Amino acid sequence: QGTAKHPAPRPSPPEAVDVEAKARAHFLENGHATCATLRGLCQALVAATDETNRNLGLQNLFRRVHFVTAAAALAGCHRLAQMSSALEALLFELIGKTAAITPSVLRTIASAVDLITLLFDYARGIEVELPFPAQVLVVDDDAVNNRLVVAALQRAQLKARSTNQPLVALQWLKETRYDLVLLDIEMPGMDGFEFCRTLRTLPGYQEIPVIYVTGYSDFEHRARSVFSGADDLISKPVFPLDLAVKAVTHLLKRQIAAA
Repeated sequence: QGTAKHPAPRPSPPEAVDVEAKARAHFLENGHATCATLRGLCQALVAATDETNRNLGLQNLFRRVHFVTAAAALAGCHRLAQMSSALEALLFELIGKTAAITPSVLRTIASAVDLITLLFDYARGIEVELPFPAQVLVVDDDAVNNRLVVAALQRAQLKARSTNQPLVALQWLKETRYDLVLLDIEMPGMDGFEFCRTLRTLPGYQEIPVIYVTGYSDFEHRARSVFSGADDLISKPVFPLDLAVKAVTHLLKRQIAAA
C-alpha cells in the first residue's frame, strides 16, 4: 500500500489577502489619532489622585488598548498586537486593584504606550510582517517566583522556561537560542553578575536583553548590573504582569532598533 500524501497547503484566496491589506491600510492610516488617544488616556490615569478616578482611568485605557489589540491582529501588525495584548492583560489585572499601581507600574504603562507609537511607525515601513516567536529564560533560585513569572510571560504571548540552577541555565543557552534573560542576582553557586558576564561570551548572546529581577535596588547594584552587561534592573517584589510588559517592551525595542 502506498503512503497517503498530504495535499499541498492552499494559498489564501485573493479576496482574503485584499481584506487584510485594506484592514492594515485603514488601521495604520488612523495610527496617529489612535496614539494621541492612548497618550491622553495614559496621562489621565497618571494624573488621577483618588481610587475612583484611577479605576475609571484604568477602564478607559483598557477598552482602548483592547481595541488596538484586536485591530492590530486583524491588520497583520504582529508586534503591535503583541505589545498591546501584554499591556491589555496588565490593565485588566489592575482594575479594582488600584493599590497595586505603584510608580514603577505607571512607568511601565507609559513606556508601553510610547512603544506602541514607535511600532505604528515600524509597521508603516514594511509591507509584510511575520510573527516574532520570542523565547525567554528565567533564572532565579526562587521556584515559586519562577512559576509566577513564566505564567505571566505566557499570558504576554512569550515562550518561557525557568530554572533555579545557573549552571543548568548556561547549558540551555548553549543548546537553544533565547531572546531575553530574566536573572536574579543572589543565587547559589554563581551570582547573577558572573552569570551575565559568562552569558555575554557565548556566541550570539552579545546583544540580547538581560534584565536583573532582584531584591536589590541601591545605586551600587544598579552600577554593577550595567558593568556586568545587563540592560535593566527591576526590584522585587514584582507584579508578574508588570514584569511581562517590561519584557515585551525590551524585546520589541531591541528588534525594531536592529531592523
